[in-house]
Amino acid sequence: MALEFQSIDTRNLPEGHRLNHLHDFLARELMGIDISPRTNEVGFTVTVNALVLPGIRIVEGISDPLTCARSKAMLADGQNDFILDVMSAPVQLTLENRWQVEVRAGDGLLYPLDRPWRMVHDRADVRCLRLARALLAAHIPDLDSVPLRVLRPEDGLLGLLMGYAELVYKGGTAQDPVLAAAMSRHLVELAVHAFGKDAARPLAPETRQTVAAMRLDLFKADIERSLADHGFDIARLARRHKVTPRYIQMLFADSGTTFTDFLRQQRLALAYRLLVDPAQATRNVADLAFAAGFNDLSHFNRVFRRRFGATPREIRTTC
Repeated sequence: MALEFQSIDTRNLPEGHRLNHLHDFLARELMGIDISPRTNEVGFTVTVNALVLPGIRIVEGISDPLTCARSKAMLADGQNDFILDVMSAPVQLTLENRWQVEVRAGDGLLYPLDRPWRMVHDRADVRCLRLARALLAAHIPDLDSVPLRVLRPEDGLLGLLMGYAELVYKGGTAQDPVLAAAMSRHLVELAVHAFGKDAARPLAPETRQTVAAMRLDLFKADIERSLADHGFDIARLARRHKVTPRYIQMLFADSGTTFTDFLRQQRLALAYRLLVDPAQATRNVADLAFAAGFNDLSHFNRVFRRRFGATPREIRTTC
């Protein structure tokens, strides 16, 4: 399956046609819904980008205040997946005029597309997963008996789920389709555990392995974003992810390396890229080593030569 992006940015559309284009995109392409701006239509903006994966779509966007609805008439389109929304503003959702829920900014709200509902929210950053019903129903027997489910950030699983989704999203269409399918399975497995009635029970061994792999990917991505931060260490990483340093050490050990070695190797790789970058030609080696997170130039030269078989100056001279 080829990966693809679906997107719309109403700022690129004539004001008089924004709503029509947005209606068409949301109704036909994304999730079969109708929308109404809660403010003046002039200047009203919505930005939506969706990565389509096997059994799941990862959606990110920004929306002005909206009322969204899925009416009974719309159910004829046959869409029956579940939506998980996480917004930076409170959300009110009424389902079938029977269930009503108001969630805080940052909460996760799971709701179906095969029932009518109405949602109201203020301007918000939006993160969303569209999860195939069949994938959830295979593991959550009471999926339809509790059609609205809320996941709180303090539970820990929501941050892991959405953080991993963001990592997959950023890989985008460059992801290998086989890898993307595996990542989709990981996301669904975690969503099943997070929203299933047995979420409070210990994780099954296979789910523990999935969670460990997802967390390790997130740790590595965080490390790669922090290479130039000279104060970055395992304690800071642990605080960011609300885990213990020991847990991080364990995951890296299971993967055949250590936190310290992974951080060093990534900094060396960054230093190499800087050294061969023509745009950095006027900067000296010490500056580039510092930019890559190294404080000690002699230590940098030693580990660089051990890694690449040449000194930083030799690499720069040959490029």
